[in-house]
Amino acid sequence: MRRVADACRRLGARLESRSSSGGGSGSRGMANASLEVSMDGNRSVLRLAGRDLYTFLQGLLTNDVLQIESGKQDYMYSAMLNPQGRFLYDMFLLSDRKGEEPAILMDVESQTVPELTRSLVKYRLRAAVDISDVSDEYAVKVLFGNSITQPSDLWQVDPRLPGLGLRSIVPREGHTAGDPDSVQKYVDWRIEHGVAEGCIEIPSGNALPLEYNLDGLMGISFSKGCYVGQELTARTKYTGVVRKRLLPVQLADNYTFAPGDSIFEAGKSKRSVGQIRAVGRRKKGLAHLRLNAAFPKEGKSSALHIQDDDCAVLTPIRPEWWDPKWGHEEE
Repeated sequence: MRRVADACRRLGARLESRSSSGGGSGSRGMANASLEVSMDGNRSVLRLAGRDLYTFLQGLLTNDVLQIESGKQDYMYSAMLNPQGRFLYDMFLLSDRKGEEPAILMDVESQTVPELTRSLVKYRLRAAVDISDVSDEYAVKVLFGNSITQPSDLWQVDPRLPGLGLRSIVPREGHTAGDPDSVQKYVDWRIEHGVAEGCIEIPSGNALPLEYNLDGLMGISFSKGCYVGQELTARTKYTGVVRKRLLPVQLADNYTFAPGDSIFEAGKSKRSVGQIRAVGRRKKGLAHLRLNAAFPKEGKSSALHIQDDDCAVLTPIRPEWWDPKWGHEEE
């Protein structure tokens, strides 16, 4: 896990530099337009194929991949956990029905490909499943904005949240690489919707999937059988209370923040109530926060700030797509 952690840190430094370079218009320019973006350098594609494919993945991933085998779904979001129920990787699964054997294209974070591939091979044992990196054959693209086209054979609705737009895995032949500014516009769009992605924003080996909203983003099936890390996830869902969640935040003007910054409540103990996980442009970001601090009861307003600066006020935003019960389980 040290190798994937190092890779995630390198990716995080690159993204932080990109988000802090220039003010930019962020996703404000997307109000009446859509933008098609190549995710080259950020997303890669693995191909898994073989007669034991679905049995293998069903015991490994958080979502119900038998829905793809049966044809009820062609595209889904899922994650892989460690035995302690902590997040390792997230991915998108697209059915590949071109050949005679069962096959899936897996859209994954580029930095995690070596470690993810080793993990898949480790769990494969004697299962008849071939695992190959086909990023030289396929590319990942996203289409987002407030006036996107309808899904088609080429474009699939983002399975996490329709508001994020459409995604596609396309043949690389004739494919045009995207530019960093366009990729950052998509990251800003995703941050505004309160959705984390990858091992930087969802810390690999540490994050609990429910605290990062994978249950609300269609990434976990609670009706399927056992999978690696399932016990803690199911117990938290049915008997526990999720006291922290990831949500979008807005920072006051004239202040800056960075991934890893601690969040405190003004006038209370110096114990942190959360942490910044991602930073976009226009002073917006994603924070992993205690819900009772983000949304106090009895109509009180939150009083959050970054690090030791009481003036660096942070305003939490409750996304419209959230389950109304989140944050009220103990009431």
